[in-house]
Order: sequence, then structure tokens, then C-alpha cells
Amino acid sequence: MNKVCAAGTGSFLEEQAEKLDIKITDFGKIALEADKPARLGDRCTVFMESDLNAHQQSGVKKESLISGLAYSIVYNYILKVVGKKRIGNRIFFQGGVTNNKSVIAAFEKVTGKPITVPPHFDVTGAIGAAILARKTIKGKETKFKGFRRSAASYSVNNFTCKYCSNQCEIRSVKIEGEDKPLFYGGRCERYEVEERKGKGKNIPNLFKERLNLLLGDFTEELPDGRPTIGIPRGLMVFYQQFPYWRTFFKELGFRIVLSSSTNRKLITESLEKQQAETCFPCGVMHGHVYDLLTKGTDYIFLPSIIDSKAEKINPTKNYNCPWVQTFPYMARAGLRDNEAVKKLLIPVFHFKYTGKILNKEISSYMSEKFNISKAKTLKAMKKADRTQTEFERKLETRGHEVLKDLPEGKKSVVIIGRPYNTNDPEMNLHLVEKLINLDVLPIPIDFLPLSEENIYKLH
Repeated sequence: MNKVCAAGTGSFLEEQAEKLDIKITDFGKIALEADKPARLGDRCTVFMESDLNAHQQSGVKKESLISGLAYSIVYNYILKVVGKKRIGNRIFFQGGVTNNKSVIAAFEKVTGKPITVPPHFDVTGAIGAAILARKTIKGKETKFKGFRRSAASYSVNNFTCKYCSNQCEIRSVKIEGEDKPLFYGGRCERYEVEERKGKGKNIPNLFKERLNLLLGDFTEELPDGRPTIGIPRGLMVFYQQFPYWRTFFKELGFRIVLSSSTNRKLITESLEKQQAETCFPCGVMHGHVYDLLTKGTDYIFLPSIIDSKAEKINPTKNYNCPWVQTFPYMARAGLRDNEAVKKLLIPVFHFKYTGKILNKEISSYMSEKFNISKAKTLKAMKKADRTQTEFERKLETRGHEVLKDLPEGKKSVVIIGRPYNTNDPEMNLHLVEKLINLDVLPIPIDFLPLSEENIYKLH
């Protein structure tokens, strides 16, 4: 229902039903009993949950809250998905949310038009995919074993693969009448079917190359008496600006410590520390902060970076996402130990205003916090800026090489997204490795020579 916001999905309703202590199957029935739905608006899930809690505390009836949630789904969809597009007279409603009669009723009430629900509303997407597959195959022989296979007996067993540090949870499905079991859940081809093994052998992993360029010659040093600065391995401070901050702090006499790579244990830790529902990359940062605390770092660097550096021809404000701006404060709120809170460094920086404004922000902070002179800070900033510029230049240079020599007979795709999503294997569910195993070359977006194109004339 909404490709952008969690507040427009069935999973959001299910989460709220659980918090209100009702079964999702009873949601529609209870909502339709309400005399007056609560006004919850169409905002982000975090704000909507705050409104829900406020209404609960003021004594609003449960059925009114549930009915209000049904309306919030509708308003969210109309304002964030439909937008300025015209709503026609024939409205077709499909998908799992259609199981919820109160949402259908809310749509009819808000639009003032009847809603048509198809008989197979929950699998219309699957039917469409099947039709497209049939058109693509065009009578060729397939490996489809027929619908009767769905009636066959099968058993599922789970085991943890300990071949590497990923420790994937592998599921083995043994189907009656089949000689070999089916496996899924692995991140490599170890348990894949034979015809998929060996693919991608000659395809470079450009995302690993990018990580190597990002880290440069960095290696974690042994304790040597210098104060330590911990940098979480996430968001833009690491995946975009690590060359800058690593150089900056090293020049000022600090030893850099990185948090561990994102892994399942760290994700679990994040869920326990999280105080509010955020995007996944911000949520996982709680685990990175905790990891650095367990490593005993003297300080943890969590700057609130309001905006990013941009070309002079860029007419946009270049603001960072509000979650990225405010995560440091959420991390601080999630810590119960006052000594741990004291380790957090949370300055506010405006990288869009590189020059006098940024110079003053960084030099003032380093002077107040560590009594480091302005001249020394500015010298470190200049060297850091050169290192960052060189890193970005190397990315484009490697990108030019790749684009000039794309592998013949193979598909190449550019992975578009925030670097902290597209470059963290655990965050993107090892998408890069999966594409390579499909004989596809994935290319990081910052490998493209985007600086050579002026998109602002067109957009």
C-alpha cells in the first residue's frame, strides 16, 4: 500500500493490534463497532504511535482507537501514494490488507465511492507473476512439477552452517518422491543446486573493492596510551566519510577503533536497546554503539550531521534524513549508564557550508571538548578533506575502468541506494553476492562519473 512508509502497510496494523492486545483477525469487527474513530492522522509510524498512546492515556475506547488506525491507513495511502493524481470511480482493492473489512469501509467513507474486492484479492500479485512467467516461457519446457506437488508430504529441518563466520540458518526441505532435499537460507552457493554453482567466477566484487578504498591502509592499532575514538560501522560517518574522520582524528593524536561488522548478534542487541521504531540502518546503530562500549573506547563519535557537501550548481538544500540527523540523541536516550553517556561525542555539523561555518563548528567543538587549538584543528581538517577527495576520485576512476570494460554476455546493474544500505552485506541481505552468483555484475552508484553530468537542468 505504501512503498515508502511503514504506516501504510498491513504489518503496521498487525503491530498495533498486538500492542492493543487484540487478534488481527478481530481488528475489522472491533473497528466497525466504534461510534467515533480516534483521529490519528496520516503521519509516520513513530508519531502515530505517540498519538495512539496519548489517546489511550486520555481514556479513548479501544474500538475507537482501532477504527482510527483503519482511517490512518487510508489517509496515509491517499496523501502519500495517490498524491495529486485523480481518483477514478472504479476502485479495485487487492492485497492482504483487504482481509480487514474496516479498512475497506474507511476507504469507501473517505472516497465516497464503492470499493471492488476481487475473489482472490490476497494472491492477485502471484497470479500476475504467473501470467508474466507464462508469457516469457512461451511454451518452452520448464522445471515446474505441477500443482499436485503441493499435496505431497514434506518435512523441514533447520541447521546452522558453521563453514564460515556468517553461520547461516539453513532450512532443508525433503519432499516425498524427491531424491535430493531442497536448501535455502544460505548466503553462498555451498548448498545451491548444481546448475547455479560456478556462476560469477569472473565477476569482480566492486563493493568489496569500495570497502578497501574506504578503509585505505587503516588497521586497528594496539593500545599505546593515546585516547581512543570509536566510530560505529554504519550510516554516513563510516560508509561515506570514514576517510575524512579517520584522518582528522589521527592527525589530532587519537587512536581509531571501529565497531564490528553488522552481524546477527549485533542486530539482536540493537533491538533490545532501541527506544523508538526507526529505519533499520538507524536501529542497528544502537548495536554498533554498544559494541564500542564493550571494547572500552574512551569516546564514541556520533555527530549530528545536518546536511552534506554539494557542488555549487546543486540548487537543493542537501539535508540529511531526519533520522540520520537525530540518531545520536536516540542513542543517548537508550543508554542507562551515565558513564557511558559521557563517552558520546555529539557535535552538530553543517557540511553544506564547508569553509568558515564548518571550520568554526569543528574547531570550536574540539577546543571546548579537548582543548585543541584552532590552528591544529584546521590543519587536520585540510588533510582530512584531501584524503576524502582522493577517496572519491579513486571511486570514479575505478568506475571509468569498469564502464569501459563491462563483461560481455553478462548483465550489469547499478545498485541505487544510500551507501550505508548498499555496502553493508548484512543490511542488504548479501544482495551483491546473490547477484554475482546469478552472473550479474553489481556496480556501486558512486562508481559512476556523476560529476560529469548536470542533472539539475533536467530536474
